[in-house]
Amino acid sequence: MADRKKVQKIRTKRVNKSNVYKNKANKKAQPIDMKPQKNKPIKKSSTTDEPSQKKTYSNRKETLNYRGNSNVSKNSKEKIGYKKQVPFSVIYGKKGEIKKKNLITICVSFIIILSILIFCLTSPTGPIERITNSFETFGSGEFSTLLSGIQPLAFQTVNNKAFVLTNSHLCGYTLTGKNFLQLQHNFSNPVLDVSEERTLLYNRESNRILIANNSGLIFDQNLEKSVFCGDISYNGSVAFACESASYSAQILVFDKNMKQYYTWYLADGLVSDIAISNNGKYVAVAVLKVKDGAFISNIYCLDTDEKEPIFTKELVGETVLRIESVSRSNFAFISDKMVSFVKWKNGEETKISDFGVPSYFNNISNYHLAIFGETNHSDIVLFNSSGEVKHKFEFNGIIDDISIFDKNIYVLSGNKITYFDFYNPERKTLNLDGSADYILGVKDGVVTLDNTTMNFVPAAPDNQ
Repeated sequence: MADRKKVQKIRTKRVNKSNVYKNKANKKAQPIDMKPQKNKPIKKSSTTDEPSQKKTYSNRKETLNYRGNSNVSKNSKEKIGYKKQVPFSVIYGKKGEIKKKNLITICVSFIIILSILIFCLTSPTGPIERITNSFETFGSGEFSTLLSGIQPLAFQTVNNKAFVLTNSHLCGYTLTGKNFLQLQHNFSNPVLDVSEERTLLYNRESNRILIANNSGLIFDQNLEKSVFCGDISYNGSVAFACESASYSAQILVFDKNMKQYYTWYLADGLVSDIAISNNGKYVAVAVLKVKDGAFISNIYCLDTDEKEPIFTKELVGETVLRIESVSRSNFAFISDKMVSFVKWKNGEETKISDFGVPSYFNNISNYHLAIFGETNHSDIVLFNSSGEVKHKFEFNGIIDDISIFDKNIYVLSGNKITYFDFYNPERKTLNLDGSADYILGVKDGVVTLDNTTMNFVPAAPDNQ
């Protein structure tokens, strides 16, 4: 019995001794952030408090992980918050930068897609044709270049493109010299008319017509009767004045797919020219008649939704030389006495009669250009689509051809080209080595066209 008590005392001592060592180890292993509050005294736990101390420590650990617990001291929160927030703040910064970059990328992509969408939807003949036409004009070429065929019959520009009609071909060029169109024809008396996306080619006193875009021929069609004159609109609609068995002429109007949607018959007179509005709704027909031994010109304005003309203008003693659509709202005509701008809907007219007798009228660049005056002295006048005078210049000499590029006007007279801008009266001269039939103003110079070639003449000081 005494031996058992002795053994039990020894075991108790060993246990107490080990507990002391554990207490000392736990005191050393206490975390730094577990500081007691200032208002409470520090109590040393006895060996009997060991289990409760461990439980408290684990509870505090859980308490520190819980953000809203009020038992956590301010210092402990700051230290734990600092340790946890430092790496996350860096991550949040990178995420912010990535979000900004993604937002910028999305905005730029949206703007590009929106621009392409607007570019396609505003195409007068459809988005696919506009994309095709734009693709064909990409890239650059060079001048000089030989023409297909000889004897240029017409030279027209539209939308930074130039079209040359020769006795055998219709050729299209960009202003940098790229040849994007080569269309052969066998017309004996061809006539060329151009619009934003398409070109119309027909043969006078024949019933065959050709319609092409930048990529090539899209319609080759024979009408029922021979064509007197024709016109192509901004949206691809076309109008023709043709022969008729029972009338002086018949007016035929087709949409961009060459489906006929309007016909009108002229009782008497000779059609001298025709124009169709940009939206294909209206047609203006200039007719020449003889009454009591005097020439009379009648201008009929047709609405394709009506059977009869919506108005008629009679010009006694005048001959209409040209009629042209200048906008969706207006058309213009030039007679041997004046230039006039007329509204499609009601015939309201703006007469231009302050500059003398007109000798030339055409749509060049963003203006409608008319030349007035005598042989050796001319007034060059630029109008907007409403007939308002925007610029006026005087020129002494014979005008063989004229062109506009940007804010510069180029005038061909003999073997010299005189050019000047809209706001500077100083004029410069380019001397040509040979003759030229047509000119085209381009960047840093002029393109000249003769019987066989197109050449580039730089606007350099040594050529002035």
